[in-house]
Amino acid sequence: MSDSLNSVTLSGNLGQDAEVRYTNSGLAVTSFSLAVNKSRKQQDGSYKDVTSWVDCVMYGKRGEAMFNNGLLMKGARLAILGHLHQNVWEKDGKCYRKLEVIVDNVAIMTSQRQSQQPTAAPQAAAPQAAAYPDLYDEDIPF
Repeated sequence: MSDSLNSVTLSGNLGQDAEVRYTNSGLAVTSFSLAVNKSRKQQDGSYKDVTSWVDCVMYGKRGEAMFNNGLLMKGARLAILGHLHQNVWEKDGKCYRKLEVIVDNVAIMTSQRQSQQPTAAPQAAAPQAAAYPDLYDEDIPF
């Protein structure tokens, strides 16, 4: 028996609000589509973003809680770790397949406030002093 490497790391934005469904046993199934962009050089030398849409699924309370707290809304930026799964089913005599990412870990890369507010031009912030000491202080004994 051999083991294969099956690991996925992605970051991108939600194309629409996530959806939560429940199995007959009450298990939450949260699904969303992640837009992952890649810049490609065009013939004229310019670059254009090409978007790949990746279907993602989270099982259990974590996805349900993130959804209920408004963290999985359209535009939210996520980083995910997971693994690929080939979902196969039959309907009306036809066999269907869908490759999706089962999410094992997720990090929200935008705050809830940022994902709910329309994008505005950034305003210059006042410079702030460093919140940590100078690491190259002359008093360090080595």
